[in-house]
Amino acid sequence: MVNIQNYIIINVQHMCFVKGIKEPKPCSYYWTKFYDRDDQSGSGDWELLGNLRNENPGQICASPVAIEAQLTNGSPAAASGNNIIISPNVGLICKNNNQLNGGYCKDFKVRFLCLN
Repeated sequence: MVNIQNYIIINVQHMCFVKGIKEPKPCSYYWTKFYDRDDQSGSGDWELLGNLRNENPGQICASPVAIEAQLTNGSPAAASGNNIIISPNVGLICKNNNQLNGGYCKDFKVRFLCLN
C-alpha cells in the first residue's frame, strides 16, 4: 500500500488454485477479440454468448468473468443511450421495444474476459 498525498494506492492480486498444486498462484486473464454477430435490425441487437460460441468454436472460454460492450464504431456502450442487458453469462441484449421515445438499438460488439 502506498500513500500519495490524499490517495492510497492498493495493489490487488487474485489467486487461483491449480489442480495438483497445493499453493495458489496469481491468476492471469485475457480478453477475447470483439464479436459482432447480429445487426441492430429486426427486434434489436442480440450478441448472445451461446450464439457467439456456436459461430466461433473454441474461441470463448467456458466461464467468462466479465464482458465489455462497445458500439461497432468503437465508442463506449454508454454513448449509445440504449437500455441494454449485459452479463458475462448471457452476452448483450438490446431490444428495440425497451428504448425510450420509440428509439432503436445501435449496433454493438462484445468481448469476454477469461481466466487462463
